[in-house]
Amino acid sequence: MKTLSINLLALLLLTSTYFVQAQAPDFAELGKRIATTSANIKPGDVVVIYGGKHTIDLMEAIAVEAQKQGGLVNLLLTTDPISYSLFHDVPDEYLKMDRGNYFKEWFKEIDVWIGLPSEENFQMIYKDVPEEKFAMVRKANESLNNSLNDSKLRGVFVTYPSAYQAADAGLDFGTFEKMQWAAVNADYSKIGAQAKKLESMLMNSKTVKITTPGGTDLTFSVNGRPCFIDDGIVTEGDAQKPLLFQRTVSLPGGSIYTTTIENSGKGKVVVAKDKCNYEPVRNITCEFKDGVMQNLKAGEGQACLTDVFKLQKGDYNKISAFSIGLNPALKVMEKGDQDFRWDTAAGMVYLVIGDNSIFGGQNKVEGQFSYSFPLTDATVSIDGVVVVEKGALKL
Repeated sequence: MKTLSINLLALLLLTSTYFVQAQAPDFAELGKRIATTSANIKPGDVVVIYGGKHTIDLMEAIAVEAQKQGGLVNLLLTTDPISYSLFHDVPDEYLKMDRGNYFKEWFKEIDVWIGLPSEENFQMIYKDVPEEKFAMVRKANESLNNSLNDSKLRGVFVTYPSAYQAADAGLDFGTFEKMQWAAVNADYSKIGAQAKKLESMLMNSKTVKITTPGGTDLTFSVNGRPCFIDDGIVTEGDAQKPLLFQRTVSLPGGSIYTTTIENSGKGKVVVAKDKCNYEPVRNITCEFKDGVMQNLKAGEGQACLTDVFKLQKGDYNKISAFSIGLNPALKVMEKGDQDFRWDTAAGMVYLVIGDNSIFGGQNKVEGQFSYSFPLTDATVSIDGVVVVEKGALKL
């Protein structure tokens, strides 16, 4: 997912997680595809299209096509200065205000949410924000997040690549942009078939094992937990499913995600490279016993991790979920300054700790906090059958 953050209102109202473009994309064609295929808009659907001013051309194209399908379209627009002001200028007493009562009623009327990135320069906005402020906003959004599984909402999240995103990933913009557009046009029928195969294996499995060359050796169980398939299309069947993220996809998509049995994790996790608040974290190690993370350490960036975890209340240190990326056009890149490992990249594995309640799990953390560990070059086996080998899909 995109990072696997579970602060849903932030996902809906602050950021969306994916992309579009390589040279000059045909926004009219893409807008039609999003409206008719990905979102499957029907006559009378209330449709909200949300993004930043840098995405207005694509928002417009989607809106035109949504109207042609009979959608009742509303556009919401924000800017980097507005998002910056929320975290840097707004008094804490207002950040803490419960947003749920207003938004819950509003979301009851929405059928389709199409989210584009609301910000262009994420690092400028968020890098220096204290964890305390993020915690305030997560807490303020909690009551809304708790209500969304009971809504009728279905969602499509589309990324719009920027030079800032490329720089944050250590890539030149041309390479980054070309890869994103190729991923939007990946073979989603193949991705969907792979996801269904993995879903069948996971739903009937007893043990999942993850190892990496760096030293990760972890086992856990999912024991029939529901899977969340992101194959770029919300089908008629998906739209009727009970959990929000069963009726939510992204473009480009390509992943399968499931919660874990919360007391089942056992073993060691080693992560060579990650980021915390846009700063590098290196050589992360931790152990799991009965699903609980212990002895979290980092060779570099320990202070940031400590700041993040010290404020959390609840099951913040319990194993909660994992995902496997399936999009062949997205490649993990970590050589030199490269720092690209999206969860939808084929063979990319993420392990998640913290809240998983919106996915039907048992972990609860104040503000629905979660944290994801990227496991590159991972080997994953399901009841002994290898499905990912050293970062490559084996399906």
